[in-house]
Formats: sequence, structure tokens, C-alpha cells
Amino acid sequence: MNTKKTAVIALGGNAISPKDEVDTITNQFRNTHKSCVAIMTFIKQGYHLATSPASYHNGKHHEQ
Repeated sequence: MNTKKTAVIALGGNAISPKDEVDTITNQFRNTHKSCVAIMTFIKQGYHLATSPASYHNGKHHEQ
């Protein structure tokens, strides 16, 4: 029996380039690193992960 939990992580543009921050490559790398560190907490806890891009429709945020 598989006892691992599964998590779905949606990463959108705001995870890399938040609207309230200057969009530079340095900031993008820093924010990508932050996202990866957060994802690693799930991996270290033994989760199965699925990733998906987040999307926007009609000006509203929707997870795919």
C-alpha cells in the first residue's frame, strides 16, 4: 500500500515576477530559488508532486 501523500503545486508568473517588484533577472532567480526551497519541503516530507502552470482568465486567477 502506498502511504505517500500527493500535492499539486501551481506556479505562475507571480511566483517568479511579483507585480509589486521590479522585473529583473536577479529578482527572477531569487524568486525562483524561493519557490524551489518551498517545493523541497514537500519532497523532504515524502510527497508525490505534480506541478502545473497557474493561469489567468478574464482577469481572474485560476489554477489549472
